[in-house]
Amino acid sequence: MQLGKTLVGAIIGGALGIAALIAVQHFTGFDKAWLAILVAVLTGLGVRAMVSTQGHASYLRGAITAILVLAAYWGATEIYSQLVTRGILAKRLVIERPAAAADNEDAADQPADGDADAVAVEAEVERRELFARPDAAPGEWPRKMPGASPWDYVAMIIAALVGYELGRGSSAAKTSPPEPEDTPAPA
Repeated sequence: MQLGKTLVGAIIGGALGIAALIAVQHFTGFDKAWLAILVAVLTGLGVRAMVSTQGHASYLRGAITAILVLAAYWGATEIYSQLVTRGILAKRLVIERPAAAADNEDAADQPADGDADAVAVEAEVERRELFARPDAAPGEWPRKMPGASPWDYVAMIIAALVGYELGRGSSAAKTSPPEPEDTPAPA
C-alpha cells in the first residue's frame, strides 16, 4: 500500500487544493461546496504522483485519500474564514455617504472628550464595516457553513468518491485467454 508515500502525496495534493480553493474563493467570490471536487482532484492526483497505483489497487489507500480530501476541504474553508475575519484577505468596502449628510452627522455624532468607551466602540464598528464582505448577507458573516442545503452534501459525497477512486488506483488489466487458432480439419 505504501502508507508513507500515500500520506505525503495526499498532504501535498491537499495543500495545493487548499491554495486553489482559497484563491478561487477570494478572487471570484464563488463559495460553494462544489469546490470540494477541485480539492479532491488535486489531492487524488497528489497520491497518484507519489504512489505507483497502476496494477496496485488498495482500498485502504482510497479510504485514506477520501478522508484527507474531506479534511482538506474543511480545513481550507476554516483557514479562509480566519484569514478574512482577521483582515488579512479582507476586501475593503468603501462606504460612500452624501457630503451634506456626512457633515451633519459628524457634527452631531462627536462624542464628549471624556467618553473614551464610545470612541472605541465607534472605531470597532467602523473597522468591521471597512472589512465586511460585500457579498455576505447580514446573518451570514463570516460565511455560510457547508451542509446548508442537500446539494452541499451531494458535492461532499462526490468529492469523497472522486478522491477515493483517484487514491485507490486501478487493478491490473484483465487479460482474456488467447483465441484458439482455426486449424483445418484432416481430410
